[in-house]
Amino acid sequence: GEAISSVGLDDTIELPRIVVIGSQSAGKSSVLESIAGFDFLPRGTGLVTRCPLVMQCIKNKTKEPYFVFSHKSDKFKDFNAVRKEIENRTDELAGKGKVIVKDEIRLTIYSKDVVDLTLIDLPGFIKIAGEDQDENMPKTIKNFVKKYINNENTIILAITPATEDMANSEAILFARRYDKQGDRTLGVLTKIDLMDKGTNARKLLKGEEYQLKHGYVAVKGRSQQDIKDGKTVKDALIDEAEFFKNSEDYSDIARYQGIKYLTQKLNKLFTKCIDKNLPEIKNKIFSMLNNDMSRLEVLNKQVDFSTEDQATTIITDMISEY
Repeated sequence: GEAISSVGLDDTIELPRIVVIGSQSAGKSSVLESIAGFDFLPRGTGLVTRCPLVMQCIKNKTKEPYFVFSHKSDKFKDFNAVRKEIENRTDELAGKGKVIVKDEIRLTIYSKDVVDLTLIDLPGFIKIAGEDQDENMPKTIKNFVKKYINNENTIILAITPATEDMANSEAILFARRYDKQGDRTLGVLTKIDLMDKGTNARKLLKGEEYQLKHGYVAVKGRSQQDIKDGKTVKDALIDEAEFFKNSEDYSDIARYQGIKYLTQKLNKLFTKCIDKNLPEIKNKIFSMLNNDMSRLEVLNKQVDFSTEDQATTIITDMISEY
């Protein structure tokens, strides 16, 4: 992914991406931050994500993590500054109101602790438009999500709170509709610690109801109080592991739950998807190279390549077309 990005071919060569879908306040931000390992996303009630946020995680040997936006050349090392920039860029693209737009915010995260993945956060499903929203907003969001998950090259991370009746899960409904075989859908259960006393999600997690080919993974995110108290993502991951390990309901299946296991499972699915699409990706690259070689041969007959500057200018112009 990094090699293709570095030569500016992101829009020409399409690599698999993980799209995170779920209802508003289902805990999407918490899952995304936990996968990345950093606290950097805007939070709040209502419609927080108003344009797609594309996050490419790149594992490297840097001592401290840093973030780079596609619309800025600066390296961001302060998580609060990253959050503020996402908010500012959202206002620039979508205005200050409560509308959503298709323009993407692109962010690359460089860290020695991340797994190489590309994740996309989309606006959450809503059933009723708010007072200052267009009445068609629920339908607009659904069309928005459909455009992303309809792509066969997209892995769907379908997020549902464990506190919600699974029969009403918009995320699972959509995933089943646009990924009928279930080859590219992974279910995530958030808020597992907030289920009513005496109830649990064992049947779902063991694949005995509302089955998905790749199953479900339960996660325990930070509560609003945890965030106010300054609990870090890393501390929350330690708490999560303890919760499953000591739980009466989940201790026997604890190793198959939590963000760490979810990330491993996602990485395997992501790699499998790349392997499946590798022949097509190679063909596209070779086809582009052949086209360019043909054009260079024609140019060679028409243009004087005797000086290095002239040759460099022509080749740079050709590359910039992609």
